[in-house]
Amino acid sequence: MTAGGELFHHLDLAGAFDEATAMFYAANVLLALEHLHSRGLVYRDLKPENLLLDAQGYCKVADFGFAKKIGADKTYTICGTPDYQVWTLDLPVAQW
Repeated sequence: MTAGGELFHHLDLAGAFDEATAMFYAANVLLALEHLHSRGLVYRDLKPENLLLDAQGYCKVADFGFAKKIGADKTYTICGTPDYQVWTLDLPVAQW
């Protein structure tokens, strides 16, 4: 457990973040994903419930159950939390 709890909890309380707060959290996530990608890791379950805040309010990525080491390869597996998946994944390929 981290001192600040889940980002989801704070978003639920606020209803929506102001632009500066949203940009701060987005930058935190971007830096984390860049770091993972630089090491050949793909994080495949990004959602507010998996972003934990430390005592200073910075995001920490949690739950690496769907993460995958791919290096320079590609992955074609569809996984993650259904409520957060892109709706176009449900369309037949011909409709893309």
